[in-house]
Amino acid sequence: MYNQYPHLELPFLEATIPQSKKEVNGICRILKKYEIGIGARILDFSCGIGSHSMELAKKDFKVVGYDPSKFYIEYARTWSKKQDPKTRRNVRFVQGDPLKLLGSLSIDKKFDAAIVMGATIGTNSEKFDTLILQNIGKVLNIGSILILEIENRDWTVNNFQSHIHHQSESIEVIEEWKFNFESSEAQSVTKFYQKIKHDHNYLELLLKLKIRLRLYSLHEIIKILRKAGWSYLESYDNIDNLTPVKNQSQDMIIVATNRILT
Repeated sequence: MYNQYPHLELPFLEATIPQSKKEVNGICRILKKYEIGIGARILDFSCGIGSHSMELAKKDFKVVGYDPSKFYIEYARTWSKKQDPKTRRNVRFVQGDPLKLLGSLSIDKKFDAAIVMGATIGTNSEKFDTLILQNIGKVLNIGSILILEIENRDWTVNNFQSHIHHQSESIEVIEEWKFNFESSEAQSVTKFYQKIKHDHNYLELLLKLKIRLRLYSLHEIIKILRKAGWSYLESYDNIDNLTPVKNQSQDMIIVATNRILT
């Protein structure tokens, strides 16, 4: 979807920009805790339109936003050109395959930290998620940290919504969800409609999309991280206030390091 129909999700990504500013404050608190200082090199993996990248750049980190969507990367580049000179110098955006970080980035310096915010992990398979996390580790310095945001399976099971409806000014989205307990997958048929305004308002179907999300409990994502070469450090339920993760936490903020812990 993000390659063929990225414009359908764009209004909803733009709506999260104010929240990204708050989330970056929490990210900076975690970076400071693990002695990742101002000027450090940060990889924003699956950056989308670059809202987290931009805010980190404003705080004087050296940021690379990486995403498979050419549309979103071009959007982010255009947006960055409108920023002040310091922010523009601190951020750049690269479009590339999720599993080809080394080839796409061609870096001479590795990163000090990586962030993965939003629905990235779980969109394919456990094997794919492991490969993603392994590849991120390859472009980081030893002792770097990973900040990963994912949906909490346990919360989803206890608060499952079979029908979700949301809309922007021009797009309306209707999602019908089922949960497969055998595979811990949330499966949906999602329909995107264009709002048409004439004498009588009506909706034109633009896209019918099947979505499958592998959701993880905390112990499961820790297992995936270790398999990918990461050492688990801690977890939070909210990037804004960094309170400890709980069973009823909707999202989980996982912090890991590529340093071997004894």
